Amino acid sequence: MKFRRPLPTTAAIAAVAVLGLGACTSQPSARRVTEDMIESLDVDQTVKDCMFAVVDGYTEDELETMGAENEQFNSAEPDLENVTPEFREFNDKLHTCDADE
Repeated sequence: MKFRRPLPTTAAIAAVAVLGLGACTSQPSARRVTEDMIESLDVDQTVKDCMFAVVDGYTEDELETMGAENEQFNSAEPDLENVTPEFREFNDKLHTCDADE
């Protein structure tokens, strides 16, 4: 039996990759870290491809800004109460990728 992370965990792990990187100017970029996190998820490739497309819809600056503005977000306890509207939208878009799984 193959273990699948539950939907909130999957999206939160992918979303958290942009966090804490807003002030980071060295490599890897927020985009690269996010893509690496998505690649490591135990989900179907179609879900990963959807998540990659979501990330591709954001510029590097947007990803880094979301990270800098939402440093308090914790994927272990994903509470979206105190995140920016932009980060909430990003998280919601990631969730739609796994909706049919």
